Amino acid sequence: MAINEGGLLENQVGERLIVAITDVQKKEFQGKVQLHTSDISTIDINPACQQFHKLQKWFTTKKQKSLIEELLMIKMFENTQKINLEDVIQNRQSLKEGALYYFIGTVDMIENKSKPWYDACQNCTRSVIQTNDGVECRSCSDAQIVQRYRLTLNIILGTATATVTLFEDAATVYIGCSVNDYIQSTAEDEKSSKYFRDLETKSNKQYKFLIQLDERAQTQDNHLIVVAEAIERIQPKQKEETKQAVPYEKKRTKKNLKTNNAPIDKSIKIDSQKKGMTIT
Repeated sequence: MAINEGGLLENQVGERLIVAITDVQKKEFQGKVQLHTSDISTIDINPACQQFHKLQKWFTTKKQKSLIEELLMIKMFENTQKINLEDVIQNRQSLKEGALYYFIGTVDMIENKSKPWYDACQNCTRSVIQTNDGVECRSCSDAQIVQRYRLTLNIILGTATATVTLFEDAATVYIGCSVNDYIQSTAEDEKSSKYFRDLETKSNKQYKFLIQLDERAQTQDNHLIVVAEAIERIQPKQKEETKQAVPYEKKRTKKNLKTNNAPIDKSIKIDSQKKGMTIT
């Protein structure tokens, strides 16, 4: 622990491990005090120890894993046919059942941003139910509980609407963190969570939604209910600044204007063939 708050602790360098942390948030989760870092947090350790290198490697690997998952999802869209949301609703019979398609839509609202997860069976990932004896999974005998993402989005595109559910991988890309990190960040106060605040800013943004036309894709009253296998944010087009060539034009000064408007002096004769003038 660092002592003498704000000091450099130079006299203790080499005697004990010093950890200096800035721009962190103190929170409490399940009765334990935790320090949460953010994008602007800084952690300095002197001297560097083996545990520090392990922590650094874990953090780097975690960020790379998240990036790889996002890149893999983007790759899934390359060989997939694009369709309109309205076509899925009104002309589904013309589409191949069980095939993958993607459509573009705007996020109108997040239905369950306060709790975008559910208690799942660790073995089969299905939702568990509460009983008098604890929890029970109706699909298997495993009663181990884990939290998994289940994020529900309301999507609009023109007059067509859809309810799109994002499960673990797609929701992780959309929210930007694992479900455990999200739960911990909102445990004390959800509005202090960076991820929760980011969710509020993602409304009115356009995304690509990769869907499979199977039994999970249902149409009711011009409204599609479907699960998205993958998502990709559509970045706003950058305005390209083009510089147009401005033709050169000699500006006439007030003096020139007066000269041009002055009466013609008969003593000056212009010879058009010689492109000059002679004085007579």
